Amino acid sequence: MLPLIYLDARRLLALLPVIGVMLAFGMVPVLLQRPQGGTTGIAFVAMSAMVLISRLFPFDSSGSRINVLVGTLPVTRRQVIGSRYTLALLIVAITGVLIAMLLPGTDLADKLGLTALFTVIPLISVAVTGPLSSRGGLGPVGPALPLLCFGVLMLAAVLMPESWQQVLVGFILQAPAASAGIGIVGVGAVLVVSLWLSVRWFERRDL
Repeated sequence: MLPLIYLDARRLLALLPVIGVMLAFGMVPVLLQRPQGGTTGIAFVAMSAMVLISRLFPFDSSGSRINVLVGTLPVTRRQVIGSRYTLALLIVAITGVLIAMLLPGTDLADKLGLTALFTVIPLISVAVTGPLSSRGGLGPVGPALPLLCFGVLMLAAVLMPESWQQVLVGFILQAPAASAGIGIVGVGAVLVVSLWLSVRWFERRDL
């Protein structure tokens, strides 16, 4: 699986200039308004991860060049999907480290909890993008779907009754580690289903 991960990682190199510009913009508020600017930096880090993940999973309707290429290699389609999810989770892990560095100095448990909560965003991106990419046929619309799903979640949070918002925000602020644990377990279950769907659809697909 390591050669497949290396092959997928090579495809992401083309995005490094874009990611560099995004992170540079995100770091400006951090340097000028620390620690308040850390929130902006965290947002740019999370968006950068989502951009990389959207690039990692191809969306060509007629079969992308990378899918055609891996189809000629002595590997199973299950291994192809496994390598993409592995690399995606590695991206999320690196994202978590960067977010932890940007968080203001707090208790270690709280910092770990807040970091885990913020990394839920790119994890949702993986869970949504993987199956849709494996199914194919979405073309250039595909990479925008994780951002759309994230927007829907934010809209739902805004439209949530104020009493619910107060309870939710109060629980997160008082117990970030517990909140993160609940979120990670929930997203983990979704990722398992996502991986299963990705393998199932990719094995049935004509490349």
